[in-house]
Parts: sequence; C-alpha cells; structure tokens
Amino acid sequence: MPVPTSYTEPAFGRYMLSVIDQVGVTLGWDVTDLVVKEAVSDALLDYGDDPIGDITGSTNIRKLRALGQRAIWRAVVHATSDYYSITDNGQRLDRQQVNEQARKSMLLAQELCDTVGATTGWTMGVHAIVRPHDPYSVIEDDQRVMP
Repeated sequence: MPVPTSYTEPAFGRYMLSVIDQVGVTLGWDVTDLVVKEAVSDALLDYGDDPIGDITGSTNIRKLRALGQRAIWRAVVHATSDYYSITDNGQRLDRQQVNEQARKSMLLAQELCDTVGATTGWTMGVHAIVRPHDPYSVIEDDQRVMP
C-alpha cells in the first residue's frame, strides 16, 4: 500500500476507522456516521486552518494522522463511557474493557501527537469515575440509617 500524500475527508475517515479496527465494527460505525465525521472535523480543527486537500508532505500527513488517531479514540471513549461491569451470583458481564482499552489507546495517541509535534495548545487526561454505591448490592437494614 502506498504512503498517502493527501486525504479527502471520506478517505481520512476510513483511515481513522482502520485505526480502531474491530472496535468500530462493534460500535456499528462507518465513514458516513456522524460520530466519525465529527472525529474527522475535530482532527482537522486541531490541525489548523488548512483544508484537508492542502495538507501534504510526510511530516504534515504524519501530524494529521496522529491527530486523527487521538480524535477517533476520544470518540470511542465517549461512546463507551456507559459500559459497565456487573457481577451477580458468580456470573460476570464485562463491557467496561472496551472503554479501558480506548482510554489507553487515546493516551498513546496523545503521546504520538507529542512525538510528531502535533501540538494543539491543550492537554488531555483521563479520569475514571468511581461510584461508591453499587445499585445492585444489598444494603443491610442497620446500614440504612441516615445520620
């Protein structure tokens, strides 16, 4: 496969979907979905004011691709933020693993952006929200007393 020298928005969207591979299939995304189009737009906005067809040269393409990877993984993180892990009577259902992988991949994409010099003037961090109360756990009567 030849190295790309420029992109169109649909072609760049296809590249971004190839980055997330089977995760995109699991989410049911294709290049026509709004979430993919928005990720393409986010990457282009992060890149700057140049129209996508004007972004050429290996250094610029590398920066655009790094920004695209970060944007598509950020979209996956948002789309899977409500995935859960439930254990009940010895059975376990883990869907949060997709989100965990996406968060790690997004941070790796951020490192790639930093490495290739695709700086945007902002930083990104990921923080998991831990809910102290499990709605499926049994609370004993003596623990239900309010202070």
